[in-house]
Amino acid sequence: MRQRCPEAVVLGRARLPNHALVFGGYSARWDGPVASLGRLVGAELHGLLYGLTEADLTRLDACEGVPFAYGRVTKMVVDERGRRRRAQVYLLAGEVEMGEPGRRYYGVIRSAYARLGFDDALLRRAAEGWR
Repeated sequence: MRQRCPEAVVLGRARLPNHALVFGGYSARWDGPVASLGRLVGAELHGLLYGLTEADLTRLDACEGVPFAYGRVTKMVVDERGRRRRAQVYLLAGEVEMGEPGRRYYGVIRSAYARLGFDDALLRRAAEGWR
């Protein structure tokens, strides 16, 4: 995020109820499926909530391939204080086949999970969940 959106400000952690991390589609850059989120009753997806400028959002849209690879939608998340907040999230565009992420891509996400203190059991489950 620091590279893509230099003006981004971390607002804190947030969770998205009834959603889980999934891997789908195909990225030549990452040699396999890429991250998205899927609706799953009872699950929770954890992440960081950022404040972005319009310029940062435009850059991030370009990096994520909006509207061809991903679409950007608004979801209600719950922040660390228990407040509901609107957040923009990226979802893989269209119907995509789920699959196992490539090693390098998985490693990048796993490193971020470790650095930020997120439970990597949820990441492992997502990577294996396509089976």
